[in-house]
Amino acid sequence: MLMAVSARDISTITVVAWEVLPGLPGEGPLPLHFHLGHPTPWTEGVVIRFTNSDGSSWIANFKGCGSERKVAVIFWEAAASIAVLVGSDFYLVDERKHESYTTLGEPSYATSIILNENMTMLFVADSGTVHAFDRDRKLVWSRSEIGGFVAYLKNCIDGILTVELEIEIDGPLNIVRLSAKDGTLL
Repeated sequence: MLMAVSARDISTITVVAWEVLPGLPGEGPLPLHFHLGHPTPWTEGVVIRFTNSDGSSWIANFKGCGSERKVAVIFWEAAASIAVLVGSDFYLVDERKHESYTTLGEPSYATSIILNENMTMLFVADSGTVHAFDRDRKLVWSRSEIGGFVAYLKNCIDGILTVELEIEIDGPLNIVRLSAKDGTLL
């Protein structure tokens, strides 16, 4: 289930850097809160400062994600978006309208995010499912029957998405290849 949230236009400049902060700042502008819809979005999670090309910055507070504090950020210039993986939660944020974003909903078990080689599609591994988004931040396809329960995206070259799958807990990883265009198992 995808969730989209929209709000006013905040900026038309490009995000160029990010850093994880130790917590919510005690002063300055209010941070933007990103959440999956439940529970309340006003708890402190992973706090990230994003810096724009003009030197200005903004603070984002991403919903807490348990004990796992892994953070991955991709600046997706072709889509004017920022893809953020915080723990196992995925956020696709419009960099011009920061409060406009898409998630995979709850529960989320995202493990990795990557772009294809020409930067026109973003892929998200969520448990044993792979999702593909286009430059309009719209879900293009999802593929869940790939033969495992935990997926890790490795690369996307020549239209072929390579995925490592865990077949059993702590077992060996199997390689699966999908068509980047439509998710067909190759």
